[in-house]
Amino acid sequence: MGVGNYAKNNLAAECVKKYIELNPTKTAEEVLNDWRSLGNIVPHFIESKEEYDARTDNSKRSHEIACGGAVIYVAHNGYGSNGKVLALMDAVNQKDWGITIQKNV
Repeated sequence: MGVGNYAKNNLAAECVKKYIELNPTKTAEEVLNDWRSLGNIVPHFIESKEEYDARTDNSKRSHEIACGGAVIYVAHNGYGSNGKVLALMDAVNQKDWGITIQKNV
């Protein structure tokens, strides 16, 4: 059953939001660790507030997502036509997280 139709640059953030919704008792640290298990799909894929604030580069293009009283940042850059969105889809679909991503045709 389709639940959303998202642009490549919003897909990861929407998946993390859904994951948090499906796992309301997980702490931000647990969510970070779970999503980091997918690998660093794009630069700064998922970060804590401390990691995000410590960055000095000018490309702080991330979605801010509330999680258990904390904030998680999910990158929305780097998913263009380089196959990274497919890597994200494959990685998420291989997990038993209750989230399935399908490509629109």
